[in-house]
Amino acid sequence: MTRWREVPFDAEDIAVTSGAFGAIATAFATFLDPGDEVVYSLPPWFGYEPMLLHSGAVCVEVPVKQG
Repeated sequence: MTRWREVPFDAEDIAVTSGAFGAIATAFATFLDPGDEVVYSLPPWFGYEPMLLHSGAVCVEVPVKQG
């Protein structure tokens, strides 16, 4: 990473997941506490709500108007 992107890092800063679902679920589990509110736009990506509910977060949906 440092050589390719010129970004310093430590090995313990790297997490390997089996894909995007795993990465997002891990991020939610790491950074959210039960009862935290997460605001996202409607329509959401189909995986957000189940992952957020599993982490104990409260989903706050905001409709988006086109135009």
